Amino acid sequence: AHRPPPPRLLPRPKRRRDLPGEFAITPAAVVVPGPDPRPARLLADALAERCGLRLRVVDAAPRGAPAIDLTGAGLVPPDRPEGYALEVTPNRVRVAGHDPQGTLWGVQTLIQWLHAHPRGPLWPGVRIDDWPTLAFRGVHLFHGRDALPFHRKLLDRIVARHKLNALVIQCEQLRWDADPEVAPPWAGT
Repeated sequence: AHRPPPPRLLPRPKRRRDLPGEFAITPAAVVVPGPDPRPARLLADALAERCGLRLRVVDAAPRGAPAIDLTGAGLVPPDRPEGYALEVTPNRVRVAGHDPQGTLWGVQTLIQWLHAHPRGPLWPGVRIDDWPTLAFRGVHLFHGRDALPFHRKLLDRIVARHKLNALVIQCEQLRWDADPEVAPPWAGT
């Protein structure tokens, strides 16, 4: 069978090995959160937004059900800060983080790995082991009165997705409560 080219991952993982098969994302699939429920919610929200599928988040996968397991069970992540291991097989997707941030980065990679296929959304089979090269991975943003809606989208869709972990916010024009008249109309609060 023809295997479509896999999605590009940014940043490129340290180790990636393609595996046979694919995990079809269907309404029968469930998400099993790890100790921190936020990555599971992030994944469920991303799949709802991008695929129109709202997967259930459950404490344990029903026997034989296709599952996305974020508990790290049976998968050893790299022994590095923010490191993670990710494995996609036809019946199970597993993410294991060295720490909570590693689990989050594994989920972000899983969201990037999503493939739109005529049969429906899927993840091609893969094993990824990754960790950041740099501890500080930041972006410089300029503050403004109307910037927040754009910045929220930027943070969700670009900054977090590509595993940047710091913000440098430049505020040149700010409206202070003590003397609001001196600020220009475009100044933030």
